[in-house]
Amino acid sequence: MPIPDDKPTDRARETSLAETEVKKGRAVALPEAPLDAELFRQVEQATGASLSDRTKREYQSDWRVFQGWCESKKRNALPANEDTIAAFLVDCAAGGHKYATLTRRATAIHYFHTLSGIDTHDSPCRTPRVRKTLAGLRRQIGVEQVRKSPLTAEHLVQIVPLVGIRERAVLLVGFATGMRRSELAALELRDVKIESRGAIFHVRRSKTDQEGRGVYIGVHRGTRICPVAALEAWVGVRGERGTTLFRIDGADVALIVKASVDLIGLDAKLFSGHSLRAGMGTEARRRGHTDVSIQRQGRWSSAKMLGVYDRPDDVFEHNVTADLGL
Repeated sequence: MPIPDDKPTDRARETSLAETEVKKGRAVALPEAPLDAELFRQVEQATGASLSDRTKREYQSDWRVFQGWCESKKRNALPANEDTIAAFLVDCAAGGHKYATLTRRATAIHYFHTLSGIDTHDSPCRTPRVRKTLAGLRRQIGVEQVRKSPLTAEHLVQIVPLVGIRERAVLLVGFATGMRRSELAALELRDVKIESRGAIFHVRRSKTDQEGRGVYIGVHRGTRICPVAALEAWVGVRGERGTTLFRIDGADVALIVKASVDLIGLDAKLFSGHSLRAGMGTEARRRGHTDVSIQRQGRWSSAKMLGVYDRPDDVFEHNVTADLGL
């Protein structure tokens, strides 16, 4: 009969030492087994879901631009040093890019560095050199964004008789709800409820709701160009094929807007898919609706965000100088 070995096994010894260290107030990490392959895949999938599809596409595009620039300058893109990133950002600014583009590209570079295993704190984008470069560029080129023109109710009155059934529904629903392009394109038939007062739309996920809590938006029936009637007409002819309500993507919304304004003689370059959302905010302000009600309909995160809808042609609306005794 073999004599039991009274020496602890390696694992037991490690456990015993760890328990002793914990009792002393010091944590000790034990050797770990590798994760199951399927579980590891699920972790990777969850990590990837931390960013929206649109953000991923933008980051990938910015990263390709950075890689191409580094290749032309014979610099390393990964890992890149702080001088390379700072020079890239300065070159982008010299090429006419807005500050918002520069910050997004810096964030994309940081994202791909951390994705490669570099610790966040060690990312070259987090160094004082790059931060100060961005701060300097912010002062030099400013942060004003080029705003597209809003599509107003009067524009829509002219456009509606000239476009098809689907285009009419997209324009009027997009305007009345104040939805973003991605939200409008993602609507499914099950997300719409039509009743006597109007229509209720269920936005399941959005730019400011990545976790998918969802929100409901109501639209009253109109008297001149009714968005609910336009929606009913489209639902009546769309058939059963597919699940998405309008069978379009975000880019299609912009194309529909541009083609529509062109029909009434407006410069399509001044408009985009965002013109529908901007139009609702601008029109609502012009008609005296409160910031709270506009914010609720368009789901802006704060009343401060509505400041971007103070368009040049609104400066005399509700202007105090009309009654200052002058």
